Amino acid sequence: MKKFVCQIVGICFLISIFSMPVLADENEISALKETIEKLNKRLETLERAQEKPAPTYIAPPGGEAPTANVIEGTLSGVQLTGFVDTAWHWNFNNPTNQPSATTGTREQSVRVFDQDEGSFTIHAVELSLQKPAPETGGVGFRTDLFYGEDAEVITPTGNVIDEFDLQQAYVEANLPIKALEGNEVLGDNLYLRAGKYVTLSGAEVIEAKDNWNTTRSLLFGWAIPFTHTGVRSVYKLFGDKVTVSNGLNNGWDIIEDNNNYSTYEGQIAYTPNDDWLFTATTYIGPENANQDGHKRYLLDFVALWNVTDKLSLMANFDLGNESRVPTADANFETAHWYGFALYAKYQATDKLAFATRGELFVDQEAFRIGAGGVAPTVDFIAGAAVTAFPAREQRYWEWTYTTEYKLYDNLISRLEYRYDWSDGTIFNGESSQQTLSAQLIYNFA
Repeated sequence: MKKFVCQIVGICFLISIFSMPVLADENEISALKETIEKLNKRLETLERAQEKPAPTYIAPPGGEAPTANVIEGTLSGVQLTGFVDTAWHWNFNNPTNQPSATTGTREQSVRVFDQDEGSFTIHAVELSLQKPAPETGGVGFRTDLFYGEDAEVITPTGNVIDEFDLQQAYVEANLPIKALEGNEVLGDNLYLRAGKYVTLSGAEVIEAKDNWNTTRSLLFGWAIPFTHTGVRSVYKLFGDKVTVSNGLNNGWDIIEDNNNYSTYEGQIAYTPNDDWLFTATTYIGPENANQDGHKRYLLDFVALWNVTDKLSLMANFDLGNESRVPTADANFETAHWYGFALYAKYQATDKLAFATRGELFVDQEAFRIGAGGVAPTVDFIAGAAVTAFPAREQRYWEWTYTTEYKLYDNLISRLEYRYDWSDGTIFNGESSQQTLSAQLIYNFA
């Protein structure tokens, strides 16, 4: 660049000399002007080359720039999500009951997902692979691999209890209904799922990260099922405000059917706007092994109200019964259970939230939880006689308060106080128990 500048300066000096009238030669002057123009053009070309920006990424035709949590290659479009849930629980009663056969530590009465006391616990490590069925029609799938002590709770009956469970594994198909395209009332897509999937019932879910509290409610633990294996349809109406689900399953928390009839599931979900949600769910079918007439019934209702951007309220009610349950004296009785739970959550800031829950669960014949505050010694799903069934009615109450703080966007910390009490002395010889829980959840969704 400097060389060209010097050349131009020198040429300009020569022009000033040759431009004197007595020495000037018109032909030489024209040649010098032409040379100067060529040098100027070459200089401009070099300057533009130095100012050219770095190349930018251009997505291929019909594609998008790669994003996080999307697997490329042969599994293109598959979404990878998951979380790690760890906790520590302390019981003020200092339980002295015998260690659990599955965990080797002392167990807390009535509790389900947080049975261990005085122990650091890996509740769950979940890895989820999902490729949703395209909105325009097609096939997708979902698989949830679940490891940890929570897996011992949701493992289907009949399997060896360990710390691994295939929580969900289903194929999903979206079947467009072209005749209904543009219809404002009836939807134009029908979704079908076949395989293993989580229940439709309940206000809470298996994944702790999606609940408001650390511990699960009595209703979630004892009143409803966790998972099903079967076929489920999902159909939306009135501009997606109403969702109707129907299905036939092998039963509650089992893989292979244990009798000759399937269990029916049905749900109607209504979301009039972003602030309200109502669901009504039912399950009907026999659950006893080799018994087709001993049917179990469940009605589950959930209501959610986002009062403001910060305050949310939720309510859950369950009513269930099972007919012809065999008793210890070789007779048959109908077992009943019901309960309700109320929730509130206040999101003070983007990082800080407070949540509370209060509930009552009534086990009228001590069939679901049992007279001793823990599950019956003989699995109730198998239909075998439960010791001293029917026992007197058992009532259980609990109140929970949880403080949640996001240390980072993907790291949730919780500190929880919970108080359980009953009309029987089933908490290590006491009528109540108090517990503290500390929880950390790393979410890589």
